[in-house]
Amino acid sequence: MAANVRNVPYFTWAGWRCRRFFNTQGVSTEMFLHLTIYLLFGVFLGVVSAEDRQLVHSVEVVGSSGMMASRARSLLVTRPGMSIDSLMIKQDMKRLLKGYQEIGYWQASVQFPEVHHHTGRVVFRVDSGEVTRIGRVVLEGNPHVSKDSLMSVITAGLGAPLVSARLENDLMEMLALYSNAGYPYCAIDPSVNLLPGQDSVTVKYAFTEGPFVRIDAIRFEGNRVTRKDILLREMRVKEGEPYIQSRIDRGMKHLRKLSFLMEVDDPVLEEEKDGSTTLVVTLREAPSGRLEGGIGYAPDTGEAGLTGLFALEFDNFQGSARSGKVLWGRQGRSTSHLGLSYLEPWVLGSPVSAGIILAMQQRPSYNEHRIDAFAELSLAPGTGLRMGGYYEEVRPDSTGERVVFGSRVRGLEGQVEYDGRDEPFNPRHGVRTSARVSWGHVSSDRTRRDRTEVQGHLDTFLPMGRRWVSALSLHAAAVSQSDDVPLEARLRLGGTKTIRGQREEAFLGTEAVWGNLEWRYILGRRSRVFLFLDAGVVNDPVESGKSRWLTPLGFGGGIRAISGLGTLGLDYGLGKGEGPGQGKIHVRMVNEF
Repeated sequence: MAANVRNVPYFTWAGWRCRRFFNTQGVSTEMFLHLTIYLLFGVFLGVVSAEDRQLVHSVEVVGSSGMMASRARSLLVTRPGMSIDSLMIKQDMKRLLKGYQEIGYWQASVQFPEVHHHTGRVVFRVDSGEVTRIGRVVLEGNPHVSKDSLMSVITAGLGAPLVSARLENDLMEMLALYSNAGYPYCAIDPSVNLLPGQDSVTVKYAFTEGPFVRIDAIRFEGNRVTRKDILLREMRVKEGEPYIQSRIDRGMKHLRKLSFLMEVDDPVLEEEKDGSTTLVVTLREAPSGRLEGGIGYAPDTGEAGLTGLFALEFDNFQGSARSGKVLWGRQGRSTSHLGLSYLEPWVLGSPVSAGIILAMQQRPSYNEHRIDAFAELSLAPGTGLRMGGYYEEVRPDSTGERVVFGSRVRGLEGQVEYDGRDEPFNPRHGVRTSARVSWGHVSSDRTRRDRTEVQGHLDTFLPMGRRWVSALSLHAAAVSQSDDVPLEARLRLGGTKTIRGQREEAFLGTEAVWGNLEWRYILGRRSRVFLFLDAGVVNDPVESGKSRWLTPLGFGGGIRAISGLGTLGLDYGLGKGEGPGQGKIHVRMVNEF
């Protein structure tokens, strides 16, 4: 009777595991030893064959007259240092041939390469032949779109190389031409008469135009608050007009730029039972109201301390696209502001919006009141122009009569902006930029003078991986006056909106350049963590004709996360030369409803 496997000694953990397994299967010692010998013999053969396998030392492509040798070699998988593999070499021959066809050499041939086993040299020989060119283009079945119109968008025309990528691009251009003529169901069947030995071919496009489509109705799905007439107005496509793809695409861009729409799907054409055509647009609305509260803290050294913010905003009041905002903030012990704004869209049925802003500032030594009235014109999706006027009045209090002089400013201002971000809250790519110019006439009991202010802003977003995004913002501003710029008109830097890690409005000047760099990790649609570095240069006039340049710097990190109460924001920043105990903390909560 054969001895049980457990009686055979094994000195390794792996052997003990194998012995336990075979024991449970009822395998005898003799059978186990045979299996072990076969396994060791197989491993030995694998090692010997690996040692005898020849490695590739060099790869050459000879005769690649139509393509640079380096480009031809880049198409190959066989590389120096790899084992010589006949199957892989055959696949490389197909890759070379396809590479030549992609640039117009359809008569090219690739010979089986020379493999020098002793030297490890692999040589591919290519006969590229002549470039295959298009000798004739035939269009059939296109009665509703002229031949001249179609030929105007064809890049692979007479005499052009036969390149498949260019043919595919021409197909897309011709389909777009039909879609913009009211034929979205058009189909094109291309064919190429390619014969061996011929360097000239005929390309034939057979059109099936399909029916002419008119948009009889537009149906929005998912708009629980926003009225249909508001969406039609913003989309700028009317029911009953012909289907024109470019207008539909532009309308989708307009809708996707609306702040009160979170998502807008691509439109779908549906044919009704009565034969009419309906354009269906599915969307998801964003909450139309936002309540924001924030509090900040900086170690108290004089003017600093607690800061606060409260804002109530409506983006889509009662589904009418009207918006308004109430804002109150406290920047320090003696500084606070209150703001009211309202925007009426599409005044008199035109793409012009009218707005008004009321602002009141309380600062050490004076109070400031300002009213802005403006009109906004939407030039294109994401692009707008604003023109308006303002009135501003500065009144010193009893402590500032010798520091700040009362004044009144009447002025005009203009602004142009462009928003090309893929989405507003957590953009992964795109650019947003704006430029503003204002001119005002300053009058007081003492003098009358002119004041000019210019500002420019640029935000760029660049994806650095699946979840990493680099966000860079650059800003520049300057204010000038016929005499010295007074304290109340100077630029103010420092705090959460300009240079984080510094105290709110800690730096005053007449010229400033600053930048904000963030390294973001996207956690979700509305969540992220980030590190930031903010820096700037400020020209601070100390007296007439003299100035000093200040270089504020701040760095830190923060998080934006969705919680049960809303979107939570937490920032922690340090200024240049400060320790952890001197950091500024800002907490913000945004609740949408």
